[in-house]
Amino acid sequence: MVASSQVGSSSALQDQLLYATSVNTAASLAAYAQGLAGEVYSAAVAVIAQTAQRVQQAVLTRLGDTIGIGLSNSMTSPAGNTALMASGNALLSGGLAPSAISSNPSVDLIAEYKSLTNGNVWGALAYQKGKRSSDSNSGGWNSNLYQLVFGSDMYVADNSRVGGGIALSSTSLNPTDGSGTIQQGSVFAYGKMPVEAYVVDVMASFGLNTSDLSRGDVTGLTHDFRNKSIAGNDTMVSLGVSRPVDMDNFRITPYARVTWQMVTQSGLNEGSSASALSVDSFTGHGVRGVLGIAAGSRFNDPMTEKYTYRAYVGVG
Repeated sequence: MVASSQVGSSSALQDQLLYATSVNTAASLAAYAQGLAGEVYSAAVAVIAQTAQRVQQAVLTRLGDTIGIGLSNSMTSPAGNTALMASGNALLSGGLAPSAISSNPSVDLIAEYKSLTNGNVWGALAYQKGKRSSDSNSGGWNSNLYQLVFGSDMYVADNSRVGGGIALSSTSLNPTDGSGTIQQGSVFAYGKMPVEAYVVDVMASFGLNTSDLSRGDVTGLTHDFRNKSIAGNDTMVSLGVSRPVDMDNFRITPYARVTWQMVTQSGLNEGSSASALSVDSFTGHGVRGVLGIAAGSRFNDPMTEKYTYRAYVGVG
């Protein structure tokens, strides 16, 4: 608009925008100009990144700060094997196909017991409230993230764990000028294994999202602008190393973790109005490093322990 005026050119759209702007006072002009910026689109990028970070927290909670839950000595003793074989007979009488039990029932039943106690299929339900305060550059926003995570440990042996799953997320977004909803589905894989006295954990995730975003038109030239199917995706890879130290029933675990993340969002065009925006596509990536320490109960299976606890402190 300013560039056209400086070269002496003019158009009907330019005149419409100038007329709408001219009714503002010096006190209201800054907020008016901010309303033209379409901040809802950049706010959507920010909450997309938080969605994958929430999935990462669910996976890290699953992996925990311990090496893993194995069979206790009592379950690998002859008496334990006898009890498991008795359970196997009960399973057979209950209708389990004989072909499902091998010629060495004690081995198979120990594996079954381990699968049940470790809970190889798991899930998590999370709600996360987000708030970005306004400043001289942005109007700020509030967000509400609802997330379901389903996972399964595909392989559990020798204190190692490998698995994967899916996550379904919905985020409501309320910036100063506009509103939106972001739906995302993602798949992820994870693993953990001991290396000497250390534990190494890895995770990778990829998500596809679609955003329904709208913003009001401060010029009054249109009612509002809405784009229902803005596509995007999110990719994350993380690597962590920890060193559990046991003291009776208490465990302290120093850890370090590095995470790489990339977020993309497609471009869009709001239309032909004088106040409509043409928004470029976005691709951003970054690396986050964290050093910290976890402390908690050594045995953390809530199905067998009277209580469990865990606390973290770190710097990123």
